[in-house]
Amino acid sequence: MSTTPQGRLFGILVDQLFGDTDAGMKTQISEVIRMILDPELMEGAAEKDDFLNVFYDNYMERLVACITSEKAVMDKMSAYKSRDSTQMDSDETLVAHTRNQVCEILAFCVQSHGYRIKYFILRHNIVQKALCLVNPQAKASHLTMAVIRFVRACVGLKDEFYNRHMVKNNLFDPVIAAFKANGSKYNLLNSAVIEMIDFIRRENVKTLVNHLVELYRDAFSSVTYVETFKDLIIRYEQNQEGEGQPEKAPVEARSNRRRAAESDDEAYFNESDDEQPTNGEQNQSVMGGLLAYGDDADEPASPNKDLMSTRGPTSSNDNPAPKRQKVDET
Repeated sequence: MSTTPQGRLFGILVDQLFGDTDAGMKTQISEVIRMILDPELMEGAAEKDDFLNVFYDNYMERLVACITSEKAVMDKMSAYKSRDSTQMDSDETLVAHTRNQVCEILAFCVQSHGYRIKYFILRHNIVQKALCLVNPQAKASHLTMAVIRFVRACVGLKDEFYNRHMVKNNLFDPVIAAFKANGSKYNLLNSAVIEMIDFIRRENVKTLVNHLVELYRDAFSSVTYVETFKDLIIRYEQNQEGEGQPEKAPVEARSNRRRAAESDDEAYFNESDDEQPTNGEQNQSVMGGLLAYGDDADEPASPNKDLMSTRGPTSSNDNPAPKRQKVDET
């Protein structure tokens, strides 16, 4: 399918990205490639799979070739110079800018392409090759920042495949070396590394937390102008304490709650038994009630009280006036 129009378009874009002698044009071409590879802009699963299969099978290796060899870029630029002698930037700047844009494309693919880019990166060891471009002496160069953004994209997935790959190959070493060479200067490099370390601590990516603290604890302890590295060490110690007591604490807590509930029940029943009156007390209470009732009965009845209790309230209607009898006038 690499001979289809889509396949030929990929080839043209990759060649143009390498060969163009204008850094601004390289940036525009990189953005076009990212738009073409964006799954959100593709219609249907079939189209998505076709585009990605063509790109990864035929052009991805060509694209990342510039990471390890600037000759791939220089050869393409020489071919373009023969047709257009106009060149705005130096060859060194153009090579660095091409690598910068390739790292940006890789970071985009990590965030968007799932298993395809993961297996490609692990199979070709792309992260390690990209980190070779980090130059501690260059400090906050654009290329170094692009590589760190690519590494940050891999870390952001919290995928154990990436994590174990980075730990196994000690891939944080160039990043920490660049951070130490930068010193305490507040710049993009400083902020990017601190943010990545804080993300690892905040999300408690245990594989990376253990690796970073065990290898770079001394370097982190000397950084005092932010609390990020100190908090990372605290997180590491908390994880170690938690691993030492895997299930003991929850079991003991449940046992303590059960014993407390049993103690409360026992105390309740004991209290109920203590408060229960004896037979003598019950008889005395009953007799007291009867005597009180009898005293009331022996009191002389009040006439008014009996009258009021047997008759309701009086009114004029209760004693109607006697009717007059007719008198016979005759």
